[in-house]
Amino acid sequence: MGPFGRQINSLLRNNGDDTFTDVTFESGISSEYPTQTGVWRDFNKDGWLDLYIGNESTNETGQIPCELYLNNQDGTFKEIGSISGSRITAMVKGVTSADYNNDGREDIFISTCGGAKILLQNIGIKNGIPMFIKSTATAGLEDNFKKHFQLGFGIIIMMAGRIYLYVAMNLVKVLDIQQQQRL
Repeated sequence: MGPFGRQINSLLRNNGDDTFTDVTFESGISSEYPTQTGVWRDFNKDGWLDLYIGNESTNETGQIPCELYLNNQDGTFKEIGSISGSRITAMVKGVTSADYNNDGREDIFISTCGGAKILLQNIGIKNGIPMFIKSTATAGLEDNFKKHFQLGFGIIIMMAGRIYLYVAMNLVKVLDIQQQQRL
């Protein structure tokens, strides 16, 4: 392990026979940044899982942005965080994904050690790249600075069309899908 948690991420492929093969380097996700969290989702709706990694930036580590790896559909990934608008720099402790506004696209929710919450809204696909904008304020989450180290993101869709956003044993906000669609 390198200084301040710098350890190469690893990706293990299931061989289907109770064994695994380390494909970290050949897959292209061998970044060496401190992290404790990531989420697999199909962000560009091509039928293949992509990977978003929430990295930890501190005074000791320097400014380390989060990473979004797009699946190349051949066992390799390409990092597209800066192109997609999802490159967040913070002490990220939790990240998850769901379609918070019921538009059919996976959005990203980030929880930081400093307490800030960041909602990245997936606004569509451009040349195969999912595009994100910060929608924290639009969703009414900008004033929530409760500090959490872990992130739990439970979504319960009720008959009234409401989504409950749950963060580490603490209800953060009730999002009304119908109201969000009018904004």
